Amino acid sequence: RTTLERLYEDKRDKEGKVKAGKAPPALPPEALRQEKHRIQAQLRADYQNLIAAWPGYRSYEFFFADDLNNAKLNSIANYYDFVPGFERLLELNQGDLPNFYAAVNRLASKPKAERHEWLRGLGQKRPSPITEPSP
Repeated sequence: RTTLERLYEDKRDKEGKVKAGKAPPALPPEALRQEKHRIQAQLRADYQNLIAAWPGYRSYEFFFADDLNNAKLNSIANYYDFVPGFERLLELNQGDLPNFYAAVNRLASKPKAERHEWLRGLGQKRPSPITEPSP
C-alpha cells in the first residue's frame, strides 16, 4: 500500500485517508501502469513465499484469485488501520470480551468521522488522555 502511495505520489489526510497528490505523477501513464503491475506481481510472489513457508496456510487464496483493484486493497487497508485501536481497547478492558464488546457497541453509535479519529488515536497511544466512548 505504501509503495503504491509513493508511486502515485498520494498523500494522507488527517483521518488517514489516501488522497491523490496535487502534482501530476513523475512517470507517464504507461510507465505508471507497468510499475503498478510489477508491484502487484511482487505482492502475489510474496504471498506465494508465505504459503510455501507455512504449509497448509491458504487463508488469502480468495483475495488473490481475482484482480487486485483499489476497492479490494482499500478494504484490507481500512481493516488494518483500525486493528491497533481495537487491540488497545481490548487491553483497556483487561481482555474482558463482554466489556470490550460493550465498548465497541457504544463506539458504533458515534458518527463515522468521530469513530475513526478515536480509533486511530487510541491505536497510536497518544499521550493525551483518550476516554472510552460513553454510553
